[in-house]
Amino acid sequence: MLDHAELMKAYDEWMRTLDTPPISFALFDNRVLVPRSLVPEWVKRETAEVVSLERLDEMEAAHLFTWRGGAGDDGTELGVPLYLPSRIGLLASLQRKGWTSLELQDYAEMETAIVEDCLEQDNIYEENDAVVVARQAREDLADVNSEIWGRSPVGAQPAGWHRRTWSSILTALTTEELTAKRKAIEGFVERVENTVLATANPKWQRRIARAAFGLRSRGETVLALLVGADRAEMRAGYNSAIWLSGSQTLVPDSNDPAAFGRIDWKHTLHHWRFLNDPDRYPLRVPGFVLIGGKITFDGLPAPEDYEKAHRLFDLAEYLRLYKEVAGDRRCAHCTALLKVSAGPRCRYCSPRCGRASRQKLHRQRKKAQILRSRSAGPLSR
Repeated sequence: MLDHAELMKAYDEWMRTLDTPPISFALFDNRVLVPRSLVPEWVKRETAEVVSLERLDEMEAAHLFTWRGGAGDDGTELGVPLYLPSRIGLLASLQRKGWTSLELQDYAEMETAIVEDCLEQDNIYEENDAVVVARQAREDLADVNSEIWGRSPVGAQPAGWHRRTWSSILTALTTEELTAKRKAIEGFVERVENTVLATANPKWQRRIARAAFGLRSRGETVLALLVGADRAEMRAGYNSAIWLSGSQTLVPDSNDPAAFGRIDWKHTLHHWRFLNDPDRYPLRVPGFVLIGGKITFDGLPAPEDYEKAHRLFDLAEYLRLYKEVAGDRRCAHCTALLKVSAGPRCRYCSPRCGRASRQKLHRQRKKAQILRSRSAGPLSR
């Protein structure tokens, strides 16, 4: 299980006790893999879930994770990054509780996209310390320039410029202080980018190493917080389609549904999978599964618990917005809700329903002809 607090404690300890801290980070690194043969052991240790290799292959086939090549001592085995065994255990436990494959796949896709997006933007696993530090310094320089240009008269900014960031710390500085800060950062960037670490002054090497360590530890901690918060929602009973806002902490207690804030039903009911199939796609909150404008119990709550949950999750708002978002247009054959994107002349939810309807009409027409023929009697021929 990802524990961001333990990560931060470990990073702080390394920084205090080591002159040159370790700069090898790997929690989300796709090149550092747990071999396939060891994944069941890791899953059990991190989540207490027992999964066999056969079950792992089934989960991989269901797109809940992806085997990667290059694991093992000789690099010939399949494996998964270090953060995935805890995800596998979580999804296995939810599957056991009755969550659908589509819900689990939704979450797996979302988590993978978050991790890959962060790695692409921050590249925390770049091995060259100077590159890591210089990249961050250039971002800092861009923020300072943005604040300076934001104070400049209209037309004095560079062509195509627009404010991309805002910082209360930079806003509090005078223009003279910002100018001095920009000059200092420009000098630092030039020195770092021209540094050859192998031959650099040992004191400068340590400074760069410690700065790179801080940036990598921050990057991993932020990612752990992002992933940990989403997993906490899943453990609490919210599936990934539920849009929550106003949580009380970065990673709320999974045993306290109220700690996650309120549900924004308008955003939730615009989840793409829901819009694709509003009659069947499940929206899950702790204790309830909402499908097709109907509320079903995940277990049987006591009346007072139901009343409390109804208010907490604002289920009345779900029912109100459901018709507004999903609409009342239904398939002329199976009565399923039509997609919101369906054109005004659309009558069926799928080509299959269209064919089935035509076949039904054909059978009815033929049957009517036969009945008319028989009721007329032999004299009519």
